[in-house]
Amino acid sequence: MKWKYAGYLGHVPDAPIRCPICGHIMECHQSWVFKVADDPECGWRNDVRYKCPICHNCQWFGIPISEDEARRILATRKDPCIHPHVEKKEKSL
Repeated sequence: MKWKYAGYLGHVPDAPIRCPICGHIMECHQSWVFKVADDPECGWRNDVRYKCPICHNCQWFGIPISEDEARRILATRKDPCIHPHVEKKEKSL
């Protein structure tokens, strides 16, 4: 699977992720940018969690990123960890 830089969201897949259980398209549930403390060679990571809105299956994806990408993403956020599904609901209220 290929990932592309998407600013505030961090990284998004180049194609929709389908749930391996029910086949529905999964939604981004969490995006976390952090420096891997115990592995200095790995550097920075963007962990994203996708969740199926039908069967609630969750999958984590760990995406290695450059320090420059991490700083650009973090500059757009108040917190290193965001929850796009919650923000989407709050905006619709």
